Formats: sequence, structure tokens, C-alpha cells
Amino acid sequence: MKNRDSITARIARHDLFRTCSAKEREVAAKTFSEHRVTAGTTLMRQGGPAREFMAIVEGTVSIRRDGVEIAEVGPGGCIGEIALLDGGRRTATVVAESGLVVLVCGPREFASMMASSPNFTRRVATQLAQRVRDTETLQIGAIVAA
Repeated sequence: MKNRDSITARIARHDLFRTCSAKEREVAAKTFSEHRVTAGTTLMRQGGPAREFMAIVEGTVSIRRDGVEIAEVGPGGCIGEIALLDGGRRTATVVAESGLVVLVCGPREFASMMASSPNFTRRVATQLAQRVRDTETLQIGAIVAA
């Protein structure tokens, strides 16, 4: 039960769940498992299959497309949502820049959370939209610099 209590506490503090109701957080706590990851570990590979969604609790990841870093995501952020949303392949490689604590769920559980929790869905969409904006800004900056 200690691990479930830890997950419940982490979910209560995570940005993705901050607008969720107590009931939605309770469902999330049953859906996610907590994992620790060492620095340098590749969590996802560009072009690979979508197997999980991760909410970052501690640490930072580097998101790389075609070997070029396009973003860093830290506590409160999430990774793996794009391929789970559209059923496609991974759009980027994700590497742990530091030791991580992540909350993980599989495709079925992710779809269930998206369907049952409008607040969770809104937060995932907001983070995804911000990442798209940040990536566009990086691309425009690279074009201007060239």
C-alpha cells in the first residue's frame, strides 16, 4: 500500500492532475505505476512503437528529433502522448538527462484516463500545444540564424 500512497501523493502535486477532482486523482492513482530511471537511459526512440505514457515527477528529459534536441521536459511535464493519441510511431527520442521518477501507464490506461477525465485531457492537450509552439519557435529561430 505504501507505493499506492506514494503515487496518490505524487499525482496530487503533478501539474497534469492539479485541476482534477479527487475522484479523477483516485482513478489516476490506480492507473499509474511509479518508476525510477537512471540518467542516460533512453525512454523512447523516434520511430518506435507507442507502449506507454509518462508523467515526469522528478528530473529532466531531453527530447530529440533526428539527433537534434528540440525540447527539455521536467517535473510536471509529460512524454509519450502523441503516439498514443494518434496511434502512430514515436515522433522523437527521449533520453533521461538526470535520474527520474516517472508515473507510467499503458495505452489502454491512457485512453481510459483521457475518456474519463476532462481535466486530465485538457492538461495533456495544453502541454502538447505548448510543446508544439516551442518547437515552432526553435525552427523559426534556426531559419533566421541560417
